[in-house]
Amino acid sequence: MTEPTTSAPISAPPIPTAPMLSVEDVTVSFDGFTILDSLDFGLEQRELRFIIGPNGAGETTLLDLITGKTKPDRGGITCNGDTDLTRRQEHDRVRLGIGRKFQTPSVFTSLTVYENLEVSVGFRSRLGRLFRSVSRQDRDWIKSAQEQVGLSERPMYLPAFSPTARSSGWKLGCC
Repeated sequence: MTEPTTSAPISAPPIPTAPMLSVEDVTVSFDGFTILDSLDFGLEQRELRFIIGPNGAGETTLLDLITGKTKPDRGGITCNGDTDLTRRQEHDRVRLGIGRKFQTPSVFTSLTVYENLEVSVGFRSRLGRLFRSVSRQDRDWIKSAQEQVGLSERPMYLPAFSPTARSSGWKLGCC
């Protein structure tokens, strides 16, 4: 009689133990006035947080720190536990997928609908891509974006003269 054989159990990929974003002991001051004082903040994978507070409480400053517009006086910011963001430039953070969407998006009114979307494609990757011709994949993305915002029939319209292009749907197409 032979002994039954067993195989090694299949294991799932490890769950990250470090927060997706970690702000540790961060202090920011402007002209001697402390905006954030020893702030600790963490964001886990798939977690959604709202940053709210009265005017001047530091919400915008926190977002500026995370995106690289403002540097902390003290403390650090890490991404996925091992990527130190504290001294990285804004464009380096964008390449890591860290960005910001302002409440009032805008378009280049001197460019056509198609050209605005073409510019947004260039900003989706490395800066050098802005100076190359648009690939077939990018053209397909532009066509899809135009369809989603209802402007597939008007690719050469100038946003400054199109009420549809000034709508929030158009602005979302460029974001």
